[in-house]
Amino acid sequence: MKHLLLALLLCFTGAIGFTKSLTLGDSVGVKRIGGKLFVIHVVEEQETLYGLSRRYKVAIPHILEFNSELKTGLKIGQEVRVPWFKRERKPQVTANDKVHIVKEKETLYSISRRYQVRFEDIKKWNGLEDAHLKIGQELVIRQTGTLKSPLKLSPKGREGRIHVVEI
Repeated sequence: MKHLLLALLLCFTGAIGFTKSLTLGDSVGVKRIGGKLFVIHVVEEQETLYGLSRRYKVAIPHILEFNSELKTGLKIGQEVRVPWFKRERKPQVTANDKVHIVKEKETLYSISRRYQVRFEDIKKWNGLEDAHLKIGQELVIRQTGTLKSPLKLSPKGREGRIHVVEI
């Protein structure tokens, strides 16, 4: 029973510490809205969307996704919901590694094909829990030679015959 109470106390203390760590110096707090976690920021004079994206390390499109009213601009005193993403630690880059910057419409799969490495390896090297990528995110690509050249299909069918499809 003592151990259970101690464990509950530690969990409660840790939860308070976690919430405090999410409350950044210039935000008014953290709210869970629709199952998502947001830092609430009150706009001050001369602040811009670009500045907020840099301060909270969140791309502007992600901020706009949850604040459609910001498309007309920021207003002093306005509350902005900034989505809270798990902050990934950047892995160590060695001399043989490449750094890939994620572009619009790229996926982990397309990046893995480009560098001829496994999808799972990119996740492991970069400490990713899922396949969610952000535009501008830096990914370390290790040169391991895990995949050989891309798969090439033979023009011959199973029985060695060639089948030409005509229109």
